[in-house]
Amino acid sequence: MSNLHFVTYVDCLTPTYLCIEIVITSGSPIKLKKYKLMQVPEVWFWEDGTLEIYCLRQEEYEKVNNSELLPKLDLSLLNRCLLLSSPLEAIKEFRRGI
Repeated sequence: MSNLHFVTYVDCLTPTYLCIEIVITSGSPIKLKKYKLMQVPEVWFWEDGTLEIYCLRQEEYEKVNNSELLPKLDLSLLNRCLLLSSPLEAIKEFRRGI
């Protein structure tokens, strides 16, 4: 049984604090408009092997180097693990690193 769940809709009654989007087509900063309408404070885009983080500040998104919601998260470790071809090895590597 898998613990992984994919949400394909947005529940407008529940506040969303973090959105993570895997970008297959181009235009990740353009997509920030939809998150701004929902007032999502932090948005992560995974595109071409790179993780980009944007935080909503004064009605506009700003690209940042670290998560404000998860300030202790080692993003370089996370990025390395996401690039591993084996999900099991990625989990093991991440657990060793934290």
